[in-house]
Amino acid sequence: MIRPASAGLADALATSHGVSVRVDCWRGPRLTAQDIPIIDGAWTEQGDQLVPETVRITLPAVGPDGRQWTPSGRGDATPIGIDGHRLRITYLIPRTDTLTEECALGVVRLTDWEPDSGQLTFTGEGLLSVLRDYSLLAPTSPLPASTLTAEARRLLDARLPLDLTTVLDAPCPAALAWDSDRLAAIADITTALNATMRVDPGGVLTLTPNPSAWSPDLELQEAGGTIIEATAGGTRDGTANVIVTRGDAVASGFQAVWGWAVDDDPASPTYVSLYDPVVKVYSSPLLTEWSQAEQAARSLLRQCQLGAQQIELSTVPDPRITVGTRINLRRADGTQTRTEVQALELPLTAAGGAETMTLGVLP
Repeated sequence: MIRPASAGLADALATSHGVSVRVDCWRGPRLTAQDIPIIDGAWTEQGDQLVPETVRITLPAVGPDGRQWTPSGRGDATPIGIDGHRLRITYLIPRTDTLTEECALGVVRLTDWEPDSGQLTFTGEGLLSVLRDYSLLAPTSPLPASTLTAEARRLLDARLPLDLTTVLDAPCPAALAWDSDRLAAIADITTALNATMRVDPGGVLTLTPNPSAWSPDLELQEAGGTIIEATAGGTRDGTANVIVTRGDAVASGFQAVWGWAVDDDPASPTYVSLYDPVVKVYSSPLLTEWSQAEQAARSLLRQCQLGAQQIELSTVPDPRITVGTRINLRRADGTQTRTEVQALELPLTAAGGAETMTLGVLP
């Protein structure tokens, strides 16, 4: 997956170019500040977190036009603050005086600010933090004859727009109870649907089916390309090559189901016969069909293989790339490596330098 961008952005990235960002602040439906002057900043994503995105921006306490940016009150009394204020951030590459390529990065909710020597630093989080903080007030059970997508919509409680148009639905067991963690419940539903949960650049929570086969979203190359430096590493921590998924028949009221996936590819670095078996078990009452359990096992196996070998990449910033972007890495020696982005930090100004990424290598 990559972020959508204007038609000429890819060509602009391949040439010498300038960089700027457009940052607007909203509180509910009200635009409270437009074209906030950014001195420094970074957009960070960590794929192993339920709320992947964090943002840091630095701006002058007094702007070039004399406008005061220090929060002077609470709520609607201040143009930028932490009382439900959200930033919409768009990455810009000017090409001519009249043409600018654009890529919307996303929407974040501001959480902190502090002054420092005539400057202000604000930090924010992705919109899944809304669901993380909105705990269920009491255990709740699915409605009778409900489905997983209907239950996701009910748990969301209209706190974010929701797009479920591409996922295949499944029945939701009624004989279970969600505890207080609303975001974890929606994440469990996402796993049962064999999907990935993301908030898109427009602020819409989107569940997208996991692909059945790997195909690259884009290609990066070392020789004559945009890669500045690439270093490899690896760890066994968190890696598994045997996945067992189980449905809980007692909790679900359905027949017990299970699925499994094993790395049986002799060419794979985590090949079970040579790497030694490392088993991970995932149990959920939401797995009510054999096909669900099998699909969940295959998806979890792919995720667990990503950490076995990693590449730390330093590259020309590309705002289209996000956690989960599949990259075909063409090395200087002509070899190609299938990778997926696990973490990144994108500078929001030209002075911020290169973008850094952690890529998980797929067998």
